[in-house]
Amino acid sequence: DEPMNAYRLAQYVDERKLGRLVKISRPAIYKSCRRLGSADCLAGKAVRNTEAPEKVVYSVTPAGKQHFHELMLHFSQKINPTL
Repeated sequence: DEPMNAYRLAQYVDERKLGRLVKISRPAIYKSCRRLGSADCLAGKAVRNTEAPEKVVYSVTPAGKQHFHELMLHFSQKINPTL
């Protein structure tokens, strides 16, 4: 839930080993951040901390949280556990 840039999000995916669940490349993360920003699911803010290039830090919007919950509901209904 903490704001982060696309590079940090890619690191987060790697650290949490989320690639085992969902195959996603670093370029796809950058593209998805821009797409979700355009869909008002993420709010982006340009920041510059040092002499490094400006970065866009993204935060999840209320609409983004709602969209996430809808996706989780949709995909959880498709799970067919075999015991």
